[in-house]
Amino acid sequence: MPSNILTTDTSFPQLTDKQTTDEKFSVITNYLYMLLEQLRYSMANLGVDNFNETEFDNIANIITEPVYLQLEDVDGNIASLYATAESLTSRMSDAEGNISVLQQTSNSLTSRISDAEGNISVLQQTSQSLSSRISNAEGDISSLTQTVNGFTLEVSNGSTSSVIRLLSGSAEISSQTIQMNGLVTFTGLADGTTTINGGCIKTGLIDAQYLNLTGAITFMDLSDSLQQQLEDNELPEYIKSTYIDSTRIESPDIYAGNFYGNTFNIYPESGNNGSFNLYGDFGGTANMFQIQYWNTGTSPRVQFDSPYGAYADWYFDRTNFYGRVDFSQATVEGLSTTAVFG
Repeated sequence: MPSNILTTDTSFPQLTDKQTTDEKFSVITNYLYMLLEQLRYSMANLGVDNFNETEFDNIANIITEPVYLQLEDVDGNIASLYATAESLTSRMSDAEGNISVLQQTSNSLTSRISDAEGNISVLQQTSQSLSSRISNAEGDISSLTQTVNGFTLEVSNGSTSSVIRLLSGSAEISSQTIQMNGLVTFTGLADGTTTINGGCIKTGLIDAQYLNLTGAITFMDLSDSLQQQLEDNELPEYIKSTYIDSTRIESPDIYAGNFYGNTFNIYPESGNNGSFNLYGDFGGTANMFQIQYWNTGTSPRVQFDSPYGAYADWYFDRTNFYGRVDFSQATVEGLSTTAVFG
């Protein structure tokens, strides 16, 4: 094997007229084999040391076009590399349709993996964000995005979606259905703490423009003083707390400005008697007007009176009485005309 270019020159074949054609062919063939071996050796041992610095820079400047490399085997596996001045992309695939792609630029790094069933996952990173996205052929998508200012998680199926968004000073949850299991406690509120546990909500004050309540509502958390008043007055058991359902309100006290309705009915809870009382202020709370009703056994009775002894004044242009009027137990004063009773 020649070791330098001088050996190649000195070994150049010398042909004479005495040599036959076969002999000349053999000499030339041997020389060609020698040149081939010399070229293989030189190319295998060629390195940076074989070039001066200036020439090496010239060779590097020659490569200005994109570089593309692809390797493939008999099993259908393919690996490719594509490089430009702006990006570097590598891609690998197999015979089953699985594909992975990695792309790098000066400001981002993106990876993408897919299969033959249409499942795709994408991960992208920049200096300001990190995001991932997973989807399938049915249109289901889940994504996760993170920046320095917040964090967003979103899941959708084409018709509905759920979003959780966290910022430095706020949080947002949006979904068609939100289900919480276990004990949930909200602290840091303006006026205290709210606890949600199963079917119970415990808080201090509920303030709402519109509150739609269904089913029975019972107020059991009364003050000790009010509880004692209820016990002392021996009120019926059913109104020792406040109860509200779709057709009924039961409470020891109801405060209201107006009652509206074409008919206002009062029924006794038990027994054969009861009363309707109107109170006013006269040096204290006074029972000004009372309508009592009871069953005498032979007829029902209704009585109008004032337990506090209030005066009653009638200011009407005309008053009509029907039926029987009995003044036998009354004192009639100031009657200046003759009354005729038939």
